[in-house]
Amino acid sequence: MELLQALHASAFAAGLRDPTLYPFVNAGHILSLAVLVGSIATLDLRVLGLFRSIPLAHMAPPLSRMAVIGLSCTIVNAGDKMHRCAGVKMHQ
Repeated sequence: MELLQALHASAFAAGLRDPTLYPFVNAGHILSLAVLVGSIATLDLRVLGLFRSIPLAHMAPPLSRMAVIGLSCTIVNAGDKMHRCAGVKMHQ
């Protein structure tokens, strides 16, 4: 509980509660979700037969890496945003 209170009291958490920084953090979260969904959708469309001119072996590795990057950024961004802004309230 002390860790959550320390996170809540940090300068970064106070900045997130400030209306000027929060939209940028939220935009980063939305962008990381778009990277995740876009890379998965592109790979799924290729598996279903679209983009036949590009071999799956050439598309899959970079799209898989992009999906991992998007997922990682989404988790870090969402978890950081949630715990720094409302972590103390959630555990009381």
